[in-house]
Amino acid sequence: MGLSNALAISEPDATTLAKKLNQDRDLATIEPMMLYMGRRAREAAATLALASTEAKNAALLTMAERIEAAAPKILEANAQDLEAARAKGRDAAFLDRLALKESGVAAMASSTAFFASVEASASSRAASRARRPI
Repeated sequence: MGLSNALAISEPDATTLAKKLNQDRDLATIEPMMLYMGRRAREAAATLALASTEAKNAALLTMAERIEAAAPKILEANAQDLEAARAKGRDAAFLDRLALKESGVAAMASSTAFFASVEASASSRAASRARRPI
C-alpha cells in the first residue's frame, strides 16, 4: 500500500507530503508507523466490538502477562528513548515524563489485569439482573 492509499489522498498530494516528511527524519519514520497503527486499531475495533466478554478478558490477561514478561525489554527500550531525548536536548521535565521504572511497568501489567476483573464482574452483575423476574 502506497502513502497515497494510506492517507486516501491524490498522488501529487502524497508526493508533496512524502517530500515534507523526508525533510524531518523523525517524522519520516513516525508518520507511516502511526498511520499503520491507526489502520490496525480500526480493524481491531471492529473485531473487538463483536468479541465475547470471556474473549476480551482472556486478551486483557494475556496482555498483562506479556507486559510482565517483556519488562526488561520495555525498560531497555525506554533507556534508549531517554538517551535519544537527552541527545536532542530535551528538558528535565520531558525526561521525567518519559522515564519508566520497574514499578511503572508492573503497574501497567496489574492495571491491565484489573480491567479483566472489572469487565468480568460487570458482566456477572448484568447477567444476574437479566435473570431476575420483573
